[in-house]
Amino acid sequence: MKKRAHKRVRHVKVSRRTRTPVKIGFQRIIIFGSLAVLFFVAVGALNKKPLTQAVAGISIVRPLFSQATVSWEAVSGAVIYNIYYKGENDSDFTNAVRNISANITSYTISYLRKGVEYDYRISAADASGKEFYWSGTNKITNLQSM
Repeated sequence: MKKRAHKRVRHVKVSRRTRTPVKIGFQRIIIFGSLAVLFFVAVGALNKKPLTQAVAGISIVRPLFSQATVSWEAVSGAVIYNIYYKGENDSDFTNAVRNISANITSYTISYLRKGVEYDYRISAADASGKEFYWSGTNKITNLQSM
């Protein structure tokens, strides 16, 4: 069997008695008799600095046909962006567009309700998926129906 070199490989023993699910991005599971050994790679753990700057320069282009295009300035070191929005009568940001690639700095949200004012916020996340800061909140009113 050919050996492969992995960066930051950990070996974890799993007991048959363990019933707790483990939330890790597993690469391989190898079983030796009654012992399972899990190999995984820490994604983005090498040479990554923590994010320190907030998402800035957020702007919202006026909606057309129940859509609004949201754009923002890129954040150095961000791996993904998340957009959160809520209607004027909603108390929490319940709608979300998640895991937008870091090389994308605008996104069009569809199916907005006519005449409803929406609040938008954007967050940037690092390699571990941790959202470190929110942008300021902007408002927009959808004027046209689909």
